Amino acid sequence: MTPYEIARLHIGLKEIPGDQNHPDILAMYARVGHGWVEHDEVAWCAAFVGSCLEQTGERSTRSLTARSYLDWGVPVELSDAREGDIVVLSRGTSSWQGHVGFYVGSAGREIEVLGGNQNNAVSIASYARDRLLGLRRAGEIAPSVALPLTKVQTLLGQLGYHEVGRADGIMGPRTKGAILAFRAEHDLPLHPIVDQELITALMTAQPRFVSGAREHARRQHSRRALGGRRSSGVGGSCFVYTGAGNGTG
Repeated sequence: MTPYEIARLHIGLKEIPGDQNHPDILAMYARVGHGWVEHDEVAWCAAFVGSCLEQTGERSTRSLTARSYLDWGVPVELSDAREGDIVVLSRGTSSWQGHVGFYVGSAGREIEVLGGNQNNAVSIASYARDRLLGLRRAGEIAPSVALPLTKVQTLLGQLGYHEVGRADGIMGPRTKGAILAFRAEHDLPLHPIVDQELITALMTAQPRFVSGAREHARRQHSRRALGGRRSSGVGGSCFVYTGAGNGTG
């Protein structure tokens, strides 16, 4: 099941009035690492979303703050939104408060959201579109990005981020490390994702300054890797070392 399908199963779940607390809501807090919460009156919209994600093996932000989901997954434009995307909305006049739920659809100036803690229950409710702070989707490459990952890797390498490895189209640890390094040096949010903000920066960036010592070390590493790509026959068999790949290196 998807997180959205799990969320739909909870429609109708309500807080228990009075001193009692709904055990299913308390379980949501626990699934995202906040088992210390003892009352279902603590804001639980983020716990609801996180619980649905965690039950499918998808890691949540594990935060009880709705706006924490502005940094989760990859950004999605409203025009590209689909059922199950995560919606983050403003709430009140505070810069940190918010509301989070699952996108159901939009009509006119309103967005339909399936969420928890909506009038103390899990329900589908409509919110003004001007309250929208962001839409997010699980993944590492934003749907608005048309550039192939191989081209992103090539650009990183050309700019001096040689830790990216080969341009193999795999979002492995080396590619993520190169993306994080580039983001850190260009004052971009530190998330190992490919979004339009990253693409724009890559297209306009100047080559990275690489010190003589660092370049020497890189060349030595390349020579060792190339030197390892030799084969030796033993009784008709052949062993070939190809070096660490980007996807799992």
